[in-house]
Amino acid sequence: MEWERAAMTNALDAIKNTIRRYDNSESAKRFYYGIGGTPHRTKRLNREYKIVNEFVGDLADKNILALDIGCSGGRYVEALTRNGIRTYGIDTSFVALKFAKTKINEAFFIQANAIHLPFKNECFDLVLCIELLHHFDGSFLEIILDEISRVTKPGGILISDLRNSLNPVMWYSYHKRDGKHFTLKTRTLLKMRKLLREHGFVVLHSKGIFFSIPILAPYVMLFCEKKK
Repeated sequence: MEWERAAMTNALDAIKNTIRRYDNSESAKRFYYGIGGTPHRTKRLNREYKIVNEFVGDLADKNILALDIGCSGGRYVEALTRNGIRTYGIDTSFVALKFAKTKINEAFFIQANAIHLPFKNECFDLVLCIELLHHFDGSFLEIILDEISRVTKPGGILISDLRNSLNPVMWYSYHKRDGKHFTLKTRTLLKMRKLLREHGFVVLHSKGIFFSIPILAPYVMLFCEKKK
């Protein structure tokens, strides 16, 4: 229908705008070093990194293949390769990938997007998709989760994050700013669990950031397993 095509076009334009705003070396450097535009964002980036790095440390020396979707300057790619994990990093920004390559020699970097992952079915043991999914509305999120599910092996792990609608400060902040510079979407933990389940994943563990109870935390880290 006409309105559906118009909505998809608007959503695609918003994504392109978001991509343009991140397509610069400064964004890549700030992400690599864990520096946000505010002290709050810097603290969040580093808490997320600590949580993921602790998990990755337990995988050291295991023969696994990993993918970081939206890798930017390569912060998580470096953490993975440092633990002996073969890793691919993808991003839409050639500038970001160029920066990442100067920091990490052992990884493979490809310019690509989350909607069309350039990989064979069921090839990755571990997939990271962090600081990304909140920039997509529901229709594109479904496509991305389909792609992530397609490239993840049965029993493989997905690590992602959530901006929580049930946290009133988070909901108000994103609702107010959505569409001004970026697409900014919040979702409940229940909704995200349901979406992940529909795409073949079970949430094994969730960890709140800035609040210990995940269902009410503004940010939630999700550790999911692809159904066997």
